[in-house]
Amino acid sequence: MSLLKKSICTLVMLNAVASGASEATIPRVSALDRMMSTINPAAIIDAPLFKNTDEAKKKYGSEFVKVLIQEAHKKASFLLDEGNIKAYNAFMTLALTVPLQEGLYLHIREINDSKGLCNDHSNSGNIIFAYTQEKLEEKYTASELAEKKENSKNYKYYVQNFKTGNNPFFPDCKDVENEDVIRQIIRGGDGTDMGAMQLSIRWHTENYFAKDGHKSLRKTFAYGLNYLMQGFKPLIYNFNSTSKTWQKRVECLRKVEKWHLFPSKRVYSIDYKNVVRGTWAGKYNSGNLNKTCRFADSSSPYKGHDEGFLKNLNKVLDIENLDKIGVFAATSFEMDQDSRDAYEQIVSNFKNETNDRAKIEAILN
Repeated sequence: MSLLKKSICTLVMLNAVASGASEATIPRVSALDRMMSTINPAAIIDAPLFKNTDEAKKKYGSEFVKVLIQEAHKKASFLLDEGNIKAYNAFMTLALTVPLQEGLYLHIREINDSKGLCNDHSNSGNIIFAYTQEKLEEKYTASELAEKKENSKNYKYYVQNFKTGNNPFFPDCKDVENEDVIRQIIRGGDGTDMGAMQLSIRWHTENYFAKDGHKSLRKTFAYGLNYLMQGFKPLIYNFNSTSKTWQKRVECLRKVEKWHLFPSKRVYSIDYKNVVRGTWAGKYNSGNLNKTCRFADSSSPYKGHDEGFLKNLNKVLDIENLDKIGVFAATSFEMDQDSRDAYEQIVSNFKNETNDRAKIEAILN
């Protein structure tokens, strides 16, 4: 999963270009421009639209969080049935963190169009081969690029998912140049990861993109959280395995409850905060359960990624002290009372190992 790292560094300069604009103008966070691909105006989108005003962001954020909690509960409710409250709380907290880390709590935004906002380099799929058009032209001749496209699985999937048919999901920019308002979906640096969960076209075409999951926030969460659970459940169920492979795989999740002279007689319990970190570092981010304990390796080349995830996890855990939630000020939002209460209750349950559920249940239906 991409961290959007090539773009995020610019977010320290976030600003809304709204000064002097008419009331009809939708102000935008301009630093997000390079993180977006433009959607066909004819596409049917089932998702709240991020618009950069406090009122609109609160409405957006409330719906975003509500759908996220609903879909996370669907995936984790079996843990409640089993009486594994700690694991349920951990997965729900993980679910609140991953879309913050991956997509900045964004999926699709709506803005007034202006010159350059629809980026043909991105919409065409050429971004897969170089981050800018200038770099693309420096690296490849026309014939070399054609050969690259012929042999690239990612480009093949890009065309298959986004550039086929009479109304492709990502149109050529000339075809939207007369639109007053456009919608854009957040993407990773090379355009191969998409949406709130930053799902890769390389690995998720058949069951997600080909089924138009990216057009729906609920389907995006349903699919992405299911994938997340595939990395979470083995860590919980196989924690006490005597297999040396599994013991090494979950070493960073172990904390000693009872100490004996002989290691074989030590009693361990699960560190669920580390389970949250390890699930993202392992199966979700690296695609490999063997990388679960990557975050505990000080020499890991992914140390920065894992520290970034921890920063966002700690932000989620500090929700009671925050008026708004988000990675950066200009993309952060308030929530309505129901969504905020449910969010805070999930975090409180995780931190205090409790099972208070009234405020969560209030938004599940």
